Amino acid sequence: MRIQQAVVGAGEPVFHPTKVPKNRGALPYFCLIRRIGSGWIAFVVLPLWGQGWVRGTVTDTGGVPVPFAIVENGRTHQGTLSDLQGAFQLQALPTDTITVRCLGYAPYQSVAYQITGPIRLVPQPLEVEPVIIRPVENPAYRLIRAVMQARNRWDPHAHPHRYLSYNKLTFSLPNAPTRDSLPPYLFLWETQTEKIFAGPGREEERLLAQRTVGQLPLQIPLSPTTFQPLSLYPPWIELLDKRVASPIGSHALDYYDYDLTDTTYQGADTLYRLRFFPRPSREGWAFSGYLTVSFPDAALRSFRGALTWKGGGTAFSYPTYLRIEQLYEKLGDTLWFPTQLHSELGLAVRAGNTGRYVEVVARTRSFLQAIQVPPVEVVAPRSQVILPMSPQPLTPAQRTEPLSPEEEASYRFLDSLVARTSLRRMSALWD
Repeated sequence: MRIQQAVVGAGEPVFHPTKVPKNRGALPYFCLIRRIGSGWIAFVVLPLWGQGWVRGTVTDTGGVPVPFAIVENGRTHQGTLSDLQGAFQLQALPTDTITVRCLGYAPYQSVAYQITGPIRLVPQPLEVEPVIIRPVENPAYRLIRAVMQARNRWDPHAHPHRYLSYNKLTFSLPNAPTRDSLPPYLFLWETQTEKIFAGPGREEERLLAQRTVGQLPLQIPLSPTTFQPLSLYPPWIELLDKRVASPIGSHALDYYDYDLTDTTYQGADTLYRLRFFPRPSREGWAFSGYLTVSFPDAALRSFRGALTWKGGGTAFSYPTYLRIEQLYEKLGDTLWFPTQLHSELGLAVRAGNTGRYVEVVARTRSFLQAIQVPPVEVVAPRSQVILPMSPQPLTPAQRTEPLSPEEEASYRFLDSLVARTSLRRMSALWD
């Protein structure tokens, strides 16, 4: 964790070590060191630090980022959410108590200056009661109704817009033996795209740059909406071969129940966290997960939902689960707009003619930037996708986040593999 603080100029040392005679009742050395250290922190470091910004990441015990954790300052009662990479920043004094809460994890609490690395949350089983009986109307219903009523104001598809996006797709084998010679990722693909939306049936998407393993000549625009929609406000959402009700759409209360699980404050806004889950007999048409809404705007702040598929027959491959995540940010005082969209798709893939299926995981990460509402450009009167004959190679400056060591190693391995393989043999990938 990095903490932004005042720069301290050089000067004379505060403590001058002296020789203490043993026969004069001197404190034991460990007590003296503790007193000196405590005094240095309390009277020198902390006053110079002043109020700064605590920046860090929230992960689980395995180091996996935990998105949408509530990070709260106990003194000011102001809070924020970790983003899809688990990153956060919060204004705090060094002596402020920082609390981190997230569904499925034990709460974490520490003094700000004592946090020196990633905040690792310990999993805590979430007990869900089979029947929920409330003496009065569920307070979450009032919040969801307010979000429904405000959808025409905050729905991204209700406003012409333009954005640039950096997108990354990876495929991996989660159950591969550690001794296996395969790289961490079996396939990697990065793109930078531009999207202009002028209204239904009038949108233009352009592939600006891309990087694939072995520089394969793929002519497909990997974009933020490859596995999920940009907007969750419509009544129904199309995901792969499923059509599910939106937890904030006009039919939401017919398909979902909700629990209000947490509340925090961010500036003048109040953030409410809601857990949502299918009503009885609605499991096939609904997500399970949680979302955060911001008031008084009644706008979606974050979303994390999961779907599962049962069985797949004899198909070569079939989906087993899908998780999607979205993080919204406010553009000035005008519009809440999604800026990060991630997804994880589980696939069962048949291994040759053996009849055995192996688990493959596809993950996408998309980051939106340079958002314009409304766009400056004017698009054609019809929808179109523009693909260059030879896409420009993606440069490191176009990456919103750098490659991980595992991704770099996979690129080296797979680039070498493609270089030794005839492209004609792999033409089925893009033909």
